[in-house]
Amino acid sequence: MNKNKQLHAQSVVYHIYPLGYAGLINESDTQNKTADISICPLKQITEDLERLQKLGITMLYIGPVFSSEHHGYDTKDYTRIDERLGRNDDFKDLVLNAHRLGIRVILDTVFNHVGRSFPYFEDVRIHKQASIYKDWFQGLDFTKNNPNNDGFDYQTWDGHYELVKFNLTNSKVSEYLIGIVSAWIDEFDIDGLRMDAADVMDTGFLRNLSVNCRTKKDEFFLVGEQVHGMYHRLLVDASLDSVTNYECYKGFYSSLNDSNYHEIAYALNRQFGTANGLYKDYPLFNFVDNHDVNRVASILKNYAHVYPLYLLLFTIPGIPVLYYGDEYGAKGKRTQWSDAQLRKSLASIQEDPDYDLYHHIETMAALRKANQPLLYGTYTNVYVAAEQFSFLREYNGSKIYCCFNSAFKDASIPAPAPGLYKDLLNNEILNVDTSIPLYPNWGRILTQ
Repeated sequence: MNKNKQLHAQSVVYHIYPLGYAGLINESDTQNKTADISICPLKQITEDLERLQKLGITMLYIGPVFSSEHHGYDTKDYTRIDERLGRNDDFKDLVLNAHRLGIRVILDTVFNHVGRSFPYFEDVRIHKQASIYKDWFQGLDFTKNNPNNDGFDYQTWDGHYELVKFNLTNSKVSEYLIGIVSAWIDEFDIDGLRMDAADVMDTGFLRNLSVNCRTKKDEFFLVGEQVHGMYHRLLVDASLDSVTNYECYKGFYSSLNDSNYHEIAYALNRQFGTANGLYKDYPLFNFVDNHDVNRVASILKNYAHVYPLYLLLFTIPGIPVLYYGDEYGAKGKRTQWSDAQLRKSLASIQEDPDYDLYHHIETMAALRKANQPLLYGTYTNVYVAAEQFSFLREYNGSKIYCCFNSAFKDASIPAPAPGLYKDLLNNEILNVDTSIPLYPNWGRILTQ
């Protein structure tokens, strides 16, 4: 593992969707409220950085932050921070203060599509075929119309006509967007990008972006959003460092809901297994929820399962990602018309906090940081049953056994070998003969 991959693997990520974090989402239609100019959300986040550092966070993944029409993913100006969040100087201060605390900052970046108010698309709407920007967007067809009655049709993201798809194979578009990122690095000193909708973006563009970013900043981190399919297209063809690990996302919670650790054990071995793991050399972005899916605390049939769940998140290979409020046990489900419950303000989440979970996550982040096998180690399944599970992480001869019990009663699993084990999680010494005892809805992190 090279130095950059080691650096990325050390990360504990905190994901903030800032318009939601600040309470700027309407319940009824997910459109954003008018900003209160007396409150600066970016300054609120800056004031929260010391808490995040103590929690164990080493990377802040935030965004979208640039000027948009509604929800942030419909950009209209890539050079100006959204006025509802603050000013460019406020974001510059956030990054500066994060760096002082040892926290890197990556931006949620939307380069697959733009909003209809993006100036170059507005030029097409006005000048039609005479526009010098008509080749900047995919699928323009001046023989048809669209629901907005522009007098032409165009490709969108997932059928949403407020999201206009860029033509990323156009060299002028590529140069423009790569130039935008260079300007962000110069102005804000950001440390990386999370590429929204990367799974439907041109890999040639992504590869060129990767090269240019790392030329400006060697340790620049690039992660792509991928919901379905194999990850090699983004990791190899596009030269990204990581992808959002949706393959394991369902298994994290359904293994607990269905009393079936075999599901997640199979996926983890497929991805990271010592012998043939498909992505064993990549620090994947591991998450249990985010701004697009139901909060995991609302998906689990038994809330107590959040404890073995986050224990698993922090001990498998890859990068653990917390969505803001996860540390307090935040709940919320999307409706047919709204994602507002997934994007509630942090202040409202803090009104009913689970401090036991908070301290559990704090402990797990510290244990992960202090033990290299949990950061860089190989992965091997050791024992898998319906409600019990264990695996081995090994690095430079050091071994850590991670053991889990999702049953609501004491259980035991076979010991790898007899002898004395130190339990780093529970601060216990176990004299083991043939089996390892496990507490209900909990686990052990064992060394010999």
